This record gives sequence, structure tokens and C-alpha cells, in this order.
Amino acid sequence: MGVAFCASLLRNLLSVGSLMAFPGSMVGALCCGLVYMLLKHKKPAVAITATLVAEMLGTGVLGGLCAYPVATLFMSVDAATTAVTAYHHPLLHLHLCRLADRRRARFRPAGGRRAQADAAHARPERQ
Repeated sequence: MGVAFCASLLRNLLSVGSLMAFPGSMVGALCCGLVYMLLKHKKPAVAITATLVAEMLGTGVLGGLCAYPVATLFMSVDAATTAVTAYHHPLLHLHLCRLADRRRARFRPAGGRRAQADAAHARPERQ
């Protein structure tokens, strides 16, 4: 969480982030750390997959919900409404798209580069 706080602080100091950077990154990092600590003695694939899901839910859902009080306390009420609609849903969508891309990369259809390379090195058929 300390690294997430420093990254959020650095983004705000460089004027490339907003106050919404704090709740999302810190809650996501906390969820990742807790899930990995619980599952680090299991199979590595299970631990990493569960950590990815925890990061998605922690940053996208819980971080987005935690952004609402931050926006209400430190920004105008309009910004609080924007926090839920502009940060919560897009972050969740972003993480769902990343997860889908990773799953798609795992199940590549036949006929890709590997199949083309195998066909190029195959012996020609006899007539």
C-alpha cells in the first residue's frame, strides 16, 4: 500500500492525476496483498489468478466506491457524481477487458504463427 500511496502522490504532484488516484490504487493494492498472502502456499497459477481478480475488484469496484467520499469531502458534489460514473464503471470495464484479453491469448485459434511455421518446415507431399 505504501508504493500505491507514493505512486498516487507522485501523480498528483506532477499534475497528471486527481484525488481519485488514492482510493483506487490503495484499495486495489490492499486486496492484492491480502489475497496473495492467503493463497501463496497454493499452486502459483491459482494464487496469481486470484490476485488478478482481487486487483480488478479492489481497484474497479471497491476503489470506485471509496472515491465517492473522497470526492464529496474534498471536491464539489458534481465531482462526487462524476467519481462514481466516470471512475467506477470505466475502471471495472477496463479490468474486465484485460481479463478477457488474457483469456483470449491463452486460447489462440489454430492457424496462427505456430501453425504457419510448422507448415513451412513440413515435408512436401509425395505424388
